[in-house]
Amino acid sequence: MLLDRVPVTSDAGAISRVVSMAQDPTTDTLYVIVQRGVRRLATIEPTTGVATQLGSLGDSFASLAFDATGQLWGVTGSSGLAPRTLYRIDKTDGTRTLGRALNLGSGACIAHHPTENALYHWANGLAKIDITAPGLDITPIPTTGLLPNEPTSCVFDPSPVSDSTSTV
Repeated sequence: MLLDRVPVTSDAGAISRVVSMAQDPTTDTLYVIVQRGVRRLATIEPTTGVATQLGSLGDSFASLAFDATGQLWGVTGSSGLAPRTLYRIDKTDGTRTLGRALNLGSGACIAHHPTENALYHWANGLAKIDITAPGLDITPIPTTGLLPNEPTSCVFDPSPVSDSTSTV
């Protein structure tokens, strides 16, 4: 599936770009953040590129991720009205519920780790978010070497790291 080779169109007008994408593990539906003036939640049909808009996200969301139960999570970027903030997102209409502020520098990207049932947040640093804890506890993860200033996407890779010097 290569969406970069399929033009994205919308049922509700022109889309200037697709910001993030995540697949619901309970239905295999692809959800995207599309930019059409404001950022909106949409589903996308990967073979045709047709995006069906579900609702406005109301802020400058940068990344989406699903947990194993099918809960959609989103994080705002550094230019958001509430920058670097984690939200639960209703996948039917884009309504968001505050999770917590993250405050980890510019940029924002999240990925779900299914074995740990945690989200990992990568901005100027890396952190683990315990999504089972009532306060969504954050544990910073020490890293070595240079990290990109503004990561644009991330995904959990279950492959074991073979290079003992790799930390991210």
